[in-house]
Amino acid sequence: YMAQSNSELISAIYQIAEERGLDQSMVLDQIKKAYLTAYKKMVKESDGSEIDEETSGLSVDIDEATGEIFVLSDKKVVSKITDPMTQILESQAKVIDSRLREGDHIQTDVTPDNFGRIAAQAAYQRLMQGLRDAELETTMAKYMDKVGKIISGVIQRKDANYVRVEVDRAEAVMPIFETIPGEFYKSSDRKRFLLVRLQNSETDKRMVL
Repeated sequence: YMAQSNSELISAIYQIAEERGLDQSMVLDQIKKAYLTAYKKMVKESDGSEIDEETSGLSVDIDEATGEIFVLSDKKVVSKITDPMTQILESQAKVIDSRLREGDHIQTDVTPDNFGRIAAQAAYQRLMQGLRDAELETTMAKYMDKVGKIISGVIQRKDANYVRVEVDRAEAVMPIFETIPGEFYKSSDRKRFLLVRLQNSETDKRMVL
């Protein structure tokens, strides 16, 4: 779903969360990550700068009432700048807030013009992948206590190595050598399977039947 306006974005977030049984805050977090990735890409394309997410102090804030998106940078107030990405001159900081002193931190708005519109397409693919990841995490957690028990799933396809099954939107695989001789595994058929284990590594999250 691609929101046509900022205000529709928040509605879409809650709609997706409800439809997929995801926590709304988890989905909102994926939106923020998607836009932060888009911002980093825009900066790199603009001036070639590489942004280190761990040290940049960047964050994305979304006004849930309007859907307006802001990119914020946490900057330290200094008397001499050595890193423009993470520092701001005390004289400049005082214009924003006269109480600021050297050593203090301030959140500055670094949102590019038309950022929401320009970044929307770039963020969309990252967002959808993030939602799939969040959905998978939710499903895996749901089935943790069902290992060793019979579960239900819909057959997607059979290939040279596995019978691939969808269980609550998550992928499950049954090795060919575990199939029952003479059993026919037809796509879209719902069958019952023994959940052998959850494969939950950083790069491979799926159920093994």
